[in-house]
Amino acid sequence: MPSESPAKSTPNPIPQAPSPSETEMVKKPGANAFTSKYQIIREIGHGAQGRIYTARRLADDITVVVKQLNINSIKTWKEYELFHREAKVLEELNIPGVAKFYEGIECLDDDPPCSYIVQEYIDGVSLQQLLNDAHRFSVDNVYEILIQTLQILYKLHHHYPTIIHRDIKPSNLMLTRDQNGTFKITLIDFGAVANPQIQGGGSTVAGTLGYMPPEQLTGKPVPASDIYAVGALAVQLFSGKSPADIPVKDFRLIFEPEMENRPHKLITLLRQMLEPDPSKRLSDIPEIIEQLKSFKAGDFDRAQFKTSSDQKDYSNDYDEKLAEVASICEPGNIELWQQLPDNEIRKVPGIFKTIYDTKRKRIKAQKDHSTKHKLSDEAKILLGCLSFLIISIVLVWLGIAFKFNILLTVFVAFFLGIFAYYLITKPSKIKTPPVLESTKNINQAIKLIGNSRKTIATITKIAYQPIPEKCVEVRKASGNALSHMVSGFPRFKVFYKFNPPDDKRSEDIVHEYYTHVEHQNHYRIGDQIPILYHIEDKIFSDEVTSMPFPLPLSDFDEDVNNTIVDRSNGFDNETYRRKHKSR
Repeated sequence: MPSESPAKSTPNPIPQAPSPSETEMVKKPGANAFTSKYQIIREIGHGAQGRIYTARRLADDITVVVKQLNINSIKTWKEYELFHREAKVLEELNIPGVAKFYEGIECLDDDPPCSYIVQEYIDGVSLQQLLNDAHRFSVDNVYEILIQTLQILYKLHHHYPTIIHRDIKPSNLMLTRDQNGTFKITLIDFGAVANPQIQGGGSTVAGTLGYMPPEQLTGKPVPASDIYAVGALAVQLFSGKSPADIPVKDFRLIFEPEMENRPHKLITLLRQMLEPDPSKRLSDIPEIIEQLKSFKAGDFDRAQFKTSSDQKDYSNDYDEKLAEVASICEPGNIELWQQLPDNEIRKVPGIFKTIYDTKRKRIKAQKDHSTKHKLSDEAKILLGCLSFLIISIVLVWLGIAFKFNILLTVFVAFFLGIFAYYLITKPSKIKTPPVLESTKNINQAIKLIGNSRKTIATITKIAYQPIPEKCVEVRKASGNALSHMVSGFPRFKVFYKFNPPDDKRSEDIVHEYYTHVEHQNHYRIGDQIPILYHIEDKIFSDEVTSMPFPLPLSDFDEDVNNTIVDRSNGFDNETYRRKHKSR
């Protein structure tokens, strides 16, 4: 995992491979076309089909690397063909970052028969070895590894014919230091290389689990497949966790929880590089390199992603899939979440606008119907005053005519007039059914969908909540609000935690979500769900709002609490206020 060392700090030394001159000579095979030119020095690797040696070229005493294939060990002709394909590809390549190819030799008369590939010796160490040795890379080191690897891939992908490496991983990246302390990346092992312009040139399943995209598992690699592998490599270098150990859902690497301490825009870039669908994957190498250089320079504000999804026009098919979502944990939800653009100001899918507009119109229509034929407040006051005057005048006249006690008559007239005024101006109650209670939740959801960030949350708790009664708002004509209780329905309260990289505090945020769906078949503690979140920076605290996305439309009428800030370790706003003032 990279350390947060300054850009100008002295780089950590990389251990160097032992010099071939310091090793003992290995007994060479019998005289043949290979041994007449090269003298084996030592073995540096081996596998089921052969071995890798360092050797000395007798003609000029240059150290080389020799890859040997034991033909008797191969089980299919395809393995022999791949070895010779690697030799042919290397012979045609002459680009920086790829070890030079010297020659290929076949010794079929030997016992056992062998084939050899002879290449330039790289005096360095593999990235995998450094990771095994717990070497701590600075953040600048990590960016430089990714940038140089992408630069090599750009040359391979623009080579004629196109070369797809198919096996980008730490063990295939050699690092060497120069006198200035900087290092150089060399890409090795072209045994899995594919050429998409050759029929069947990429049909073999080759690569390493964790670094392979879905299309490579089906034997259909494309140049963007190497971009996916670089994204997986970046996740490993930044998080310290191998992509093979990170969960996958809907063919998508769920790496966000492992990188919650990294900048949001870096996570966004990696998410686009790790898109399972190669047609939607960000594979513009110059653009990716430009973004990584900006991140290396600490300029995250300048980073912009020019992807086709930035101005996404949602199709009817997308709206239909959103409308069919019945649970926040059902298959396919992460794919819908991923299709929502990463930019923070985005268009809202039509299905949500339709629901909001329809609900708002129904509430307005109901209120209009409830107040229809009702007198305005001004008319009621005027009528009440007139009633008070008429009743008072009539009662006083009757009192004088029948010689009643004048004081008693005035007193009775006054209170009868007040009572009449109250009856006329008394506010009428407008009852709103629960289903049309408010547009607050859907309005808040639309705001989150249109202006929020994406991340992955983990379900931490599921609670059953029987709710026999529910508070429903009752508004007076004067605008004041009362409430009364109506029968409700049992529901489930799902708690989920997340820790966005742009939050000022290190502890997890825990939010809750209410739903009617029975969780036994949908929700489990530990499940990871896609969410949208927004952090509003206030003076004394950061108000965090969030919601699962896609959200089941049937739950929009519920009192979904998306505004709580419940910290898992009890870190409240008062504590934060004191700490904030002490800075």
